Formats: sequence, structure tokens, C-alpha cells
Amino acid sequence: MSLPPGFKARNDLAYGYAEGPDGLLYSLADIPSGNGDQPDEVITAMPKTSWSPVDLAQILSGKYQEQPPTLLQRSDSAGLIYRGKVHLFQGEPEHLKGWVVQYGVAQVIRSGQNVVYIDFEDNPASIIERLEALGVVAGDLITNLHYT
Repeated sequence: MSLPPGFKARNDLAYGYAEGPDGLLYSLADIPSGNGDQPDEVITAMPKTSWSPVDLAQILSGKYQEQPPTLLQRSDSAGLIYRGKVHLFQGEPEHLKGWVVQYGVAQVIRSGQNVVYIDFEDNPASIIERLEALGVVAGDLITNLHYT
């Protein structure tokens, strides 16, 4: 099968996937061939994961650019937290770890984005009280906060 322009064969993937121009992995069965044999629309896409092979040539060539941190913004708008990465706040009890995280959550919710808040230590009433103290309105909490 010949791939359409912009798609790249992946020799490291033995399960029938190719990388699309958008960087997502597409099932070969769903990639349009351009000859009328298959649908003109890509149906299945798998986002890359941290287990996906990394093209080191891009990094070594200087073309790769790490995404800057965008969350938990300081007063000068510089972000401190990277979207999509794991972060750990560690310290003694009562040293504002939860408040720092909730400050960032409040910023994200106020910008109209969704937050999944997985809480192993507190309760929803306490989190809601703090987020309201940080200026998040009830309607935005109902719409954008997904607490578990």
C-alpha cells in the first residue's frame, strides 16, 4: 500500500499503523489510498504516548522545540507547570501544597478549560470552598471541574 502525501511509514510499528502529518498514529486500514479503494476520511487515530518511539534526529538537528510550561502562571504570565506531564508537590502537612495546586486549577477553570481533579486526601466541599475563595464561580465549577 502506498501512503498518501504527508504520511510516514513506521518500521517500528508492526501492528499496521503509520504516522500522519499531524503526528498522530493512524491505522493503515483507515488511511485513504487516493485510488478510490478506501474512504476519503481517516477514521481511526491514536495519539502518541510516552511509549512511542522518539525521532532523535529531530532533536539533534535543532528543529525540535520543547513546549514551554503554560499552567500555574505567575503574575508575569510565565507558566510553571507543563501540560500533559506528571508533577509532584511534596512537603510537610499544612505547607500550602493543596493551595498551590488549587490556584492553578482556578486559573485553568477561569480560562474555560476542563480540569479532572483526582483527590485522595480531602473532600469535595473543601476543594469547592477554596476554589470559590480563589474567584471561581459556581457555574464554572459545575461545568469545568470533574472531581473524583
